[in-house]
Amino acid sequence: MKAILARKQIGIPSRGDGHDLLSLSELASVPITENQRRTLDLLTATIIWSGRYPAPNSGAKWDEYQDFTFDSHIIRTTIGNVYSAVANRETFPDWNNYSKIWNLCIAQFEKEKT
Repeated sequence: MKAILARKQIGIPSRGDGHDLLSLSELASVPITENQRRTLDLLTATIIWSGRYPAPNSGAKWDEYQDFTFDSHIIRTTIGNVYSAVANRETFPDWNNYSKIWNLCIAQFEKEKT
């Protein structure tokens, strides 16, 4: 997304929004779906605390990240006394969802060639 911004000659945000993938996708005009927005939200949260710190810098940050992950990207079901939790295939940042977003970015980058 930063490459698209550079190609468009739009300033790349520093600090704060510089790692916010959702903000970057909006600035770069990458046409993402609502599910892809949720995927980018989780990837941004991961970049911010996992990429910057070897461990959460507070208990509240850990709880916030875990709550965000489970509330947004995990499907929980209960049948009788059996509980299950599986990744939401539409939003969880697996290789398939990442590839879809990557391909949208490539298409937008190529579109900006002219």
